Amino acid sequence: MGIEQLRQQLRKPDSGRLIIVSAPSGAGKNTIVEGVLKAEGGRVQESISCTTRPRRADEIDGRHYYFRTLTEFQELKQQGGFLETQAFNGNQYGTPLEPLMAPLARGIDVILVIQVAGAHAVMDQVPEALTFFIRPAGDTLEDQLAQLREQLERRAQSTGEEAVSIRQRLEIAKQELPLADSYQYQVENRPGHQEAAVAEFVRLLRQSRAT
Repeated sequence: MGIEQLRQQLRKPDSGRLIIVSAPSGAGKNTIVEGVLKAEGGRVQESISCTTRPRRADEIDGRHYYFRTLTEFQELKQQGGFLETQAFNGNQYGTPLEPLMAPLARGIDVILVIQVAGAHAVMDQVPEALTFFIRPAGDTLEDQLAQLREQLERRAQSTGEEAVSIRQRLEIAKQELPLADSYQYQVENRPGHQEAAVAEFVRLLRQSRAT
């Protein structure tokens, strides 16, 4: 299994598409992707990432993540078994190639939700991928960052996330937002209007199928 095999599959006329979705933290990408999956039924599914971080009590291996030891992760990486890998908070994350192939071969689109840095690595290796960037509302970078800060602070009230973590996420977002134009499609997610963002994503997705 390798990236070239993935590209060969994506070039087939009856293949599903690989859909890359990126967004800065706090932009609501997970909620939008959930809405898209529901709207599209069995035509789209989400890729499951592999991670070395400990499994939480409410998480199921093979559903939320593939939980692997660092040794297992590194062995798969050495075998070329990942489309992309990233490190975050001392843990390893990656998109395993093998689970992508079966749904694509059945004509099912697969959504890959990854950070901007990882997304660009995939774009370079798999130019056949369809790319979406979910961005906060606002005409300026400052306006967009302000919306992200508001969302992150609201989320922190229920998760207990520390202020230093929020600042780190906003610093990353400051680098990510200017790269939105490198994606084929952009979807604006305004507070309180997530249904509209989902509808726009679905419209663009269905439009791309017709071209």
